[in-house]
Amino acid sequence: MRFAAALHGIGASDPAALAGYQLATARAARDAGYAAVVAGQHFLAGPYLQPLPLLARLVPETGSMRLVAGVLLMPFLHPVVLAEELATLDVLSGGRLVIGAGQGYRDHEFDAFGVPRAERLGRQLSVLDRLTGLWAADPPDGPLRPVQRPRPPIWYAAASRRTFDRAVARGYVPFIGGQVSRAAVADLVAGSAAPVESVVLRRDVLVTDLLGAAEVARSVRAHRAAYPRWYSPDAGSNPPGEPLVVGPLAECRDRLLALAADGVDTVVIRCHWPELDPAVGVDLLVALAEGLGLGEPTEAG
Repeated sequence: MRFAAALHGIGASDPAALAGYQLATARAARDAGYAAVVAGQHFLAGPYLQPLPLLARLVPETGSMRLVAGVLLMPFLHPVVLAEELATLDVLSGGRLVIGAGQGYRDHEFDAFGVPRAERLGRQLSVLDRLTGLWAADPPDGPLRPVQRPRPPIWYAAASRRTFDRAVARGYVPFIGGQVSRAAVADLVAGSAAPVESVVLRRDVLVTDLLGAAEVARSVRAHRAAYPRWYSPDAGSNPPGEPLVVGPLAECRDRLLALAADGVDTVVIRCHWPELDPAVGVDLLVALAEGLGLGEPTEAG
């Protein structure tokens, strides 16, 4: 299995402090042996660094790690601009870019862009088709081409049967969100009508060895308040069927490695929790890497 470190979800109200935590997380993930860093996208979300300039800044910091722009909210993006910017990032990184593709779900983002929510799927697929079509064009009529041919890998946001099957049918890698339980993940993979070559899953992980009981309870409670639909009404703090991975290091390690039996080959780890100092999230990420026995660190370029 491969493990990637999520850069999004770091709670800092000051943009400069946020940038510092993003850099610290990327460097720690590099040195700890993670295979990739993942930067998400939202708009009008307060201090939230946009993924493409952030990943460009991280090119010299990340050695041979993959740089995942995921997920990009395709209905709001112009395919020509996107093709040029993504290709530029792939060139700058020497072919390390991965493209994450999502539809978006926040109403205020659709309102701000003037995009009807009902059109999100059509717009997403149109942008993806135009993007790959532009890269297939012959110069000088086409845009800058990425190093990876015919295109960088695409991780397609997939949390349902319909989106999972669409990803597989189009040759994309299903990228399952952190809200999906292990049982649901196994059902998605096992129920695919076509062979599934790769599956990426995100998990929020809280290693309790490094924290006090009050800190753990406060963080999980805040997470529940932020994502109430992730939980069963009668769920305990960390029932096995729920998507959160909370517990001692050995338990977290075993639960993550067990996902391989469900067809998951890459897990995106987010260790930054609400009500928890972002610096502690970096420590949790490193401790988890040690528990997982990740490989030798890559060297910064």
